[in-house]
Amino acid sequence: MIPRVARSLRLSVLCAGTLAFAPAGHAQAAPPATPEGVWRGTSICQARPGICHDEIVVLHVAAAPDSAGVFLLTMNKVIAGQEEFMGTLRAHYDAATGVLSYADARGIWRFTLRGREMEGTGTVPPNLLIRRVAVTRDP
Repeated sequence: MIPRVARSLRLSVLCAGTLAFAPAGHAQAAPPATPEGVWRGTSICQARPGICHDEIVVLHVAAAPDSAGVFLLTMNKVIAGQEEFMGTLRAHYDAATGVLSYADARGIWRFTLRGREMEGTGTVPPNLLIRRVAVTRDP
């Protein structure tokens, strides 16, 4: 019985030691001060069957020259290795929450930034989810 307890104790110490030295990569990264940059990843259609297709996407985000906290979000899809323009939105960025968002009568785009990762959704009235986007900022 004592060897079993000793083995159990060693395993507990080993597990605790492993957790103590685990990489911090699993912690949530703070939102970046700005969403500017080129972001690449996927846009997955949620409205099946029907109105959209899964796509490889490239998002270009640049500060709007005329408004603080406003960014031009150019959304492109990749077809045969080439970017194809889909549209540009004037999105607002809240650096405290890491949320980049755009809304009008046609729908809402909402992205959450964490470090070099950005995830978002596209919805259309009356709150129908049509897209899930997951992208990573280029270095």
